[in-house]
Amino acid sequence: MELGDSEQPIILISLTLNDAEIGDVFDHLVVPELLTKWWPTLASVEPGEGGGFQFDWPDQGFVLKGSYLAFDRPNRLCYTWNWDHEPTPDQPLIVSVHLVQSNEQVQINISHGPFAETEQGREDLANVREGWSFFLPRLQAALTNNKG
Repeated sequence: MELGDSEQPIILISLTLNDAEIGDVFDHLVVPELLTKWWPTLASVEPGEGGGFQFDWPDQGFVLKGSYLAFDRPNRLCYTWNWDHEPTPDQPLIVSVHLVQSNEQVQINISHGPFAETEQGREDLANVREGWSFFLPRLQAALTNNKG
């Protein structure tokens, strides 16, 4: 766990995606037809800074909504993160994604937070870390399957 500028915990993730193109990775983060191959069951996206998204998992009754704070294809994406089934935190959770191409690999760097230093904040942090750990390998698989 790392601390951000606010001195509250944030999650930092760095992952190398093999045999990937930066534009394809970015598109898998924002294009509904590609998102649903690895993350939500349903996705709607209004692309661009100031736009937003809604991701749905109807079987679980989960809805994730957010607004794009930065939308710089293919290098950077930043957005708010709010679940409908959870209370909105006093300070919004922000996800920042930075992509860097190196040969046939893309380095994806994600920061997610800040999380409150409360019991609920620690639980939220653990759940989010578990979610990224589950879904990011699915992103790699979707990128690989999209090439074939």
